[in-house]
Amino acid sequence: MEVSYHDPFALTEAMANVMTGGHAICPGRFLAKSAILLACALMVENFDMEILTGDIEMSYAKFGLGTLRPKNPIPFKLRRRSKQEH
Repeated sequence: MEVSYHDPFALTEAMANVMTGGHAICPGRFLAKSAILLACALMVENFDMEILTGDIEMSYAKFGLGTLRPKNPIPFKLRRRSKQEH
């Protein structure tokens, strides 16, 4: 699957697998992607995140499915930014 970086509606392969295809394709896939991007943008704008570990070991158990997961939970600290920091 070729993804254009200029196409705001381009789906990654992992998202395309979740949204299926053909006659059963999800009609809300563009709304879902927009909602996820908006939530991520708001998190980046309003919070500072600090990862509390230096080494993150990844699990390759489901390597071919489009995602890698960490072997262990990743400890982090989330701090809300003050209005002056915006």
